[in-house]
Amino acid sequence: SIVFVALLWVLYAAFVLDVRRKCSQPLHFYAGASLFLVIYAPYHAQARSYLFQYSRERDGPVRPRQVRMYDQLFHTICLLYVYGGVTLMQSCNDYHDQEEGMVLEETEKEVGL
Repeated sequence: SIVFVALLWVLYAAFVLDVRRKCSQPLHFYAGASLFLVIYAPYHAQARSYLFQYSRERDGPVRPRQVRMYDQLFHTICLLYVYGGVTLMQSCNDYHDQEEGMVLEETEKEVGL
């Protein structure tokens, strides 16, 4: 599926392409979080029923408070994951723009412009 291909690309970028760059440290964490979410997300309902002994068929449609809080925590983590990825990409772009600007200034000084 497309999620698996995207995960492979993030892992490849984090651990092969950007090993020595300054933005690679946050990218390693983001790749690990991506791997965790891709593995955990399909099993969220099973983990919830195991942890809280909750079954919708047995207990009815009204979820206990702990189960609702666990679901809200999971959804919050997913939203923060997306926001964190966007922030990470933007900060790396800003860093590369600054780095290119410094290289350009050094080149101008060497040339005498």
